[in-house]
Amino acid sequence: GAGGSSALTSSWYFVHPCSEMAQVLSPGAGHAKCRNEVKRTCHFKADDGSSKLDYSSGLDFCKHGRRRMQCKPCEGPTVCEHGMRSFRCKQCCVFVRRRVASHKK
Repeated sequence: GAGGSSALTSSWYFVHPCSEMAQVLSPGAGHAKCRNEVKRTCHFKADDGSSKLDYSSGLDFCKHGRRRMQCKPCEGPTVCEHGMRSFRCKQCCVFVRRRVASHKK
């Protein structure tokens, strides 16, 4: 039932392109019955804890074995003009922080 522990089978897996570790995919929005009955998001978890949410950003890997958004050769959107992740770049992080701070006002 909702909030309890029940057996579940799945044919949906994510296999990491580098480690080749297989993880059961769990709906990122949770289980619909739980949302309706318990009014909260419930995620499925494998007994060994190897489940992974089905958000595309965590499943989309490029040919370099990196998350596509974070890959410099693939010009991922989170890579700045200096070849670093924007929030880690000493030149760009100043602008990232300013943008975040200006949205909070």
